[in-house]
Amino acid sequence: PHAIAALIDDEKKDYLWLEHSERLSECFAGDQTIIDAIDRWLLRNEPVLLREVSYFVRVGWTETGKKRLLEGLEQSFPFWAAEALLDHWGMDDPAVATALSELAMSPKAAEIGFLLPRIIPDGERCRERLMVLLRDPQCRRPDFVLSGLWQLNQPEHSGEIVEAALPFAERESI
Repeated sequence: PHAIAALIDDEKKDYLWLEHSERLSECFAGDQTIIDAIDRWLLRNEPVLLREVSYFVRVGWTETGKKRLLEGLEQSFPFWAAEALLDHWGMDDPAVATALSELAMSPKAAEIGFLLPRIIPDGERCRERLMVLLRDPQCRRPDFVLSGLWQLNQPEHSGEIVEAALPFAERESI
């Protein structure tokens, strides 16, 4: 762990950990030497890729990591940060609940659509929000929205969901 921590701490290296961050989170979860190095890295570097940050944070689940993830909700691909926040802190954490609830009601909500069932616990309310997103012709992630609807397991609404999703089947990219 000390060699890995030294690599993470090396300020002379402009190194993206993307290729290794998931493996680091698996191998060194809970290792305080690595956790401290990651916190220093998170404080020193502006995150380039949220995926990288989301896996780094999983090593130790620190307040520094939580702060970076909350900041990441405003960046591109907020689902990486949102999923990590839900996986550890969940909606019982006031700061996480506030930030994720706001994102769930924002124009970017489709980008975390598959996570909405974990954010909006009332199944009917969640379905209504997801359907609003799916009916929006500008929906950027209909795949995530459909995943959220599938997780709700409400087969009585299948026809409505298919009807709302059909226009996306005609788009060049989903």
